[in-house]
Amino acid sequence: MEKTSYLIYFISVFMASAAQILLKKSADAQNKSFLRKFLNAKVLIAYIILFTSLFINTIALKHVDLKFVPFITSTSFIWILLLSFAFLKERPSNKKVIGAIIIIIGVVISRL
Repeated sequence: MEKTSYLIYFISVFMASAAQILLKKSADAQNKSFLRKFLNAKVLIAYIILFTSLFINTIALKHVDLKFVPFITSTSFIWILLLSFAFLKERPSNKKVIGAIIIIIGVVISRL
């Protein structure tokens, strides 16, 4: 159960990152009224994904060693960087790429 909990926690972090990208994509929409900007399908789906990931996260945290939580949570920055590039066509700055590399190195070192 323990290894499955780590995977479930990792998936919940990815889901939260995807929800953030969906919210940003919805916020970038032009020519929308104030209400339509915040009450549309993308925003509602993003919040459903976000709350589902928080629920899954809470369940997984019962079985995950807390010393690994910061390392798994830090991967959200990498997911957001990759998803922004893929779906929002945002080109990451050199500082963001260096930051992502440092996070990856930190996660690898923590698993040694």
